[in-house]
Amino acid sequence: MRYLAFFLSVALILSASCSVKNQDQNQEVKRFLSKEASAALEKLKTLDGRFLVAHQDATSYGVKWNYSDSTQGCDIFDVCGDYPAVYGFDIGHIELDHPANLDSVDFNLMNRLIREAHMRGGLITISWHLDNPVSGGHAWDTARAVAKILPGGEYHNKYVSWVAKAAAFLKGLKDDRGELIPVFFRPFHEMSGGWFWWGTGHRTPGEYKKLWKETVRLLYGVHGLNNLIFVYSTDKVGNEEQYLACYPGDDWVDMIGLDFYDRSGTLEGYTEPLKTSLAMLEKVGAAHGKPFALTETGYETIPDPEWWTGRLLPAMQGSGAAWVLLWRNDRPTHHYAPYPGHPSSPDFIKFFNAPETLFGREWAALNP
Repeated sequence: MRYLAFFLSVALILSASCSVKNQDQNQEVKRFLSKEASAALEKLKTLDGRFLVAHQDATSYGVKWNYSDSTQGCDIFDVCGDYPAVYGFDIGHIELDHPANLDSVDFNLMNRLIREAHMRGGLITISWHLDNPVSGGHAWDTARAVAKILPGGEYHNKYVSWVAKAAAFLKGLKDDRGELIPVFFRPFHEMSGGWFWWGTGHRTPGEYKKLWKETVRLLYGVHGLNNLIFVYSTDKVGNEEQYLACYPGDDWVDMIGLDFYDRSGTLEGYTEPLKTSLAMLEKVGAAHGKPFALTETGYETIPDPEWWTGRLLPAMQGSGAAWVLLWRNDRPTHHYAPYPGHPSSPDFIKFFNAPETLFGREWAALNP
C-alpha cells in the first residue's frame, strides 16, 4: 500500500508539472518594452510627415565590395554622403549554428555592424529567414511545418531550441552602457504570399497566430528580450480584411508594415497601388494604435534613372509611413539602391535632398 501511495504521488506530481507547462505555453504574455525600445517607438511620432530611409545590409556588403573581404563601405553613403536612418539585417541560419547568415554575413561581424549603426543613432530592424524545421529545407521549402512546431507538435522542442539560439544572438546586441539595443523584429514576414513555409496555403490563419504568439512568448516571456519591437508585415494585399487575416492581436504586435516591390516599371502599376496600400495601412494603424512602415520595397537594378523622385517619393509623400526599407545590394544584376556611377544616382541625390526624407545624420539629430 505504501508503494502504491508513493507511485500515485509521483503520478500526481508529474501530471501537475505537465499541466503547468501547458498553461505556460498558452498563457497571455503581458509585455513591457524596455526604456530604450519605448523611446525608439516614441521618437517615430516626431516625424511630422517625413519618413526615414532604410537599407537592408547597408554596411555588410554592396555591389562592388564586401565587408567579409576586409572592405568597409556603404553604397548609399558613397552616393549621397550619409548613411541610412534604419539598418536592416537578417539572422537566417542562426538556428543552424552557422557562423554566418544565409547571405554569408558573419554573425560576429553583424553584431559589430549593429552596434556601430546604433552608435550613429540609427534604428535596427531584423528579419529571420529561418529554415524549414520539419523538412530541413530552406525558408522557401513549403513543406507543411507550422502545426508541427506549435506546443504539442512533434517538432515543438526543436523550434524552442531554435528560438533560444536566436535569443542568444539578440541578447548580445548591447550598447556601450550594456543596455540591449532596441530591435524592430520582423519574423514570419510576407505570410500573405505562398513562397515561405509559414505562408498562405501551408498553414491556417489560426496556426500562424499561434506561431506568432508562441514566438513572442519564448523571446519575451522565457528569454526576457524586452528590447524587441515586434513588427507584423504582409506582402501586398487587396484590402484590410486580407491584411488582418493573420493578425495575432494588439497585445502581440508593436508595429505594422507591408512589403511592396515595383515589378511593373510604371507609375500606374507601382506608385498608385502603393499609395492605396499605404492609405489602408494608415487606417489599420490608427484603428489599432500602431505605427507603420513600408518594410520592403525597391525596383531591381533600378532601370528607371528617375525612379526615386518619379515613383517612390510620390507614393511616400503624405503617407504617414515611418520608413521605407530598400532591399539589399548584392551584385550588378541584383540591387535595390544606387551605387557610385549608377544611372539613378543623380536622382537619388534629389531624393536625399527632398524635405520629406530623413537619412542618418538628420534622424540622429532629432530630439526623442
